[in-house]
Amino acid sequence: MILKFRAPKHTVLALFLIEERLKGDDSSWKSYLLSLPPNMNSMPIFYSEEVKNLLQGSPILEILKKRVKEMQIDFETL
Repeated sequence: MILKFRAPKHTVLALFLIEERLKGDDSSWKSYLLSLPPNMNSMPIFYSEEVKNLLQGSPILEILKKRVKEMQIDFETL
């Protein structure tokens, strides 16, 4: 059965990778998954408020705000 739903492509990819990670050694994606960082702390979207305050006046701050809003919409869509 094929389910059809509206979700951003990156969300579908993330769900696929989670499923593959759960397969552990049986996943044909194991090597790739092991090459990924263990967390996303270094991604600007997860910067602390203190670090974000240092970005005042930088275009990256507006990009981050936009991305957070997009993530909220993605979450609500799912």
